[in-house]
Amino acid sequence: MKYILSILSLLLSGTVTLAGTDNGRLMVHLLDYVATDYSNAVSQGAIVDSFEFQEMLDFSNSINALTIESGDQLDKTSLKLCAELDSLIKIAAPAEKVYQTATALKQQIIIGFEIEVSPTAWPNIENGHTLYQSNCLSCHGENGKGNGPSAPGLEPAPTDFTDIELMSQKSPLQAYHTISFGVEGTSMAPFKGLSENEKWDLAFYIHTLRTGAKETAPQNQHIDLSEIASKNDLELKEKYSEGLVRWHRMHKGSTENIEETHLDKATRLLKESLNEVKVGNYKEARSLCLMSYLEGVEPVEHRIKAQNPSLVMRIEEGMGLLRNAIEQQDSPEEVEKIQTALLNSINEARQYLEEAEPSFWLTFSLAASVILREGLEAFLIVIIILSVLRKAGALNGIKWVHAGWMTAVGLGIASWFFADWLIQLGGMQRELLEGIVALVAVAILFYIGFWMHGKAEAKKWSEFVKKRINNLLDTQSMWGLAALSFLVVFREAFESVLFLSAINLDKTTNTGSALGLGVLCAFAIVGLIAYLMLRFSKKIPITQLFKISAFLIAILSVVLVGKGIHAIQETGYIGITPFPIHINIGVLGVYPTVQTMVAQLCVLLATWGIWRFQNKKSTTIQS
Repeated sequence: MKYILSILSLLLSGTVTLAGTDNGRLMVHLLDYVATDYSNAVSQGAIVDSFEFQEMLDFSNSINALTIESGDQLDKTSLKLCAELDSLIKIAAPAEKVYQTATALKQQIIIGFEIEVSPTAWPNIENGHTLYQSNCLSCHGENGKGNGPSAPGLEPAPTDFTDIELMSQKSPLQAYHTISFGVEGTSMAPFKGLSENEKWDLAFYIHTLRTGAKETAPQNQHIDLSEIASKNDLELKEKYSEGLVRWHRMHKGSTENIEETHLDKATRLLKESLNEVKVGNYKEARSLCLMSYLEGVEPVEHRIKAQNPSLVMRIEEGMGLLRNAIEQQDSPEEVEKIQTALLNSINEARQYLEEAEPSFWLTFSLAASVILREGLEAFLIVIIILSVLRKAGALNGIKWVHAGWMTAVGLGIASWFFADWLIQLGGMQRELLEGIVALVAVAILFYIGFWMHGKAEAKKWSEFVKKRINNLLDTQSMWGLAALSFLVVFREAFESVLFLSAINLDKTTNTGSALGLGVLCAFAIVGLIAYLMLRFSKKIPITQLFKISAFLIAILSVVLVGKGIHAIQETGYIGITPFPIHINIGVLGVYPTVQTMVAQLCVLLATWGIWRFQNKKSTTIQS
């Protein structure tokens, strides 16, 4: 039990994250500076600024140290590029060569660490202006020229954001990292008090200070948000017109919404993945395919699922088939065939989300259905445990169960106020959290099901009562009951908040009231069902109740292990092998993959084996 509580503590503290992500971001931050500022230190093979050159050497040393800390997260290509970059800087190699190597290494790190390179929605430029006035004006000046009241005497001088030549070499992603980490050895300190959204707002705002007059919106032309965020002007102008780039830099709130941005990103990454397959780079193709789901589909999956679950199911199946084809190194023609069907589903999702804004009653129905679906699944387990404890008169245990689920609901309600942060949380982290919580709950459920089945015979039950159940439920058992009720409810509460946040993105006139009314009605229905089930359970003989409860617990363990493995599969940590027979019943945790089916079969066989052993042991004792 102490191990379960340790895992639970880790989950609550938010430490279940993609290992080393901060190291990866810091490396990208340093590499951006090397790529853009090295030319200030070295010109035509000669050192022209010793201070800048020493700074480049320091950055290189820091990158090397972070490389060592990152361990296995960096592949051989990244390690080779890192060593090459260090050598080039030490011999004062030409700036162009250093730029190319630093840029190539940066791309490898972004892929290897699966770093988000753009915000989830177009930043708020007006808010960026407000943040600039309160945080940056004193050094960089009112108009961004680097001539603020605190600028005199600062070495190096604050950046002039109106310098077109300089800023055209910098991307908002670089500004985001500068805001997050600061620049060592300068007066630029990290802004730790800003949220993720605020950092992006500010990063995008400073890129408007050099663009001049606002351009007229181009017709039928668009640059993806991920490109605008991660690329500088020089890189963008290789592909787009100068006017189009300038318009996107100045744009104060795109007409595009979060779904279009992410689904466009999913499409682009899938196409890039196919290109890698065609040149035989299957490892890179797998990474791009995984990113297309985690960064393109997963952030809007809950909103699509809230309105059209079958469509999400088709997209997930398509992603699984595509990943499996890439892992098996199928022919480019076979991969393209699977990808075409997947892209059709993604296009359908895009069209579906572009339909008219939902009505009051549609929003109400969606919100109510989310709570009913997630709530009933979680509270069925809690009701089973409460029924058994109530029948046994174990009042102390009942209190702990109530404490567990009430804590989970409280955290769920509190997390609603951090909905933006939950949406910003990477897909990898969300899926890992859901998967691990489900598997830990399965372990506790398995133990409790074993315990219930062992007490299902009248003779054993009489002996159990004589020993007084309240005395047997020691502190460790109490924590187990609380942990179980917390875990099963927390997982569904977490899912519910993500679903409801997705619905709330519509922001129509009546969205808030419809959402709230739907949630309240669903809570009332769940409460009524729970009350009736508890009342009904009082009329069932205790031995029969134990048998029924043990059976239901076993079924729910099978459901949860399927969902847990499926969630981790979506992170790429567990492979996907299609099951010969296509069966996809998400509500029961049944998915068409060998891994989920095998996990569920193992739980079933283990349950059957333990029950048979218990029955055989009981028969031997009686004889």
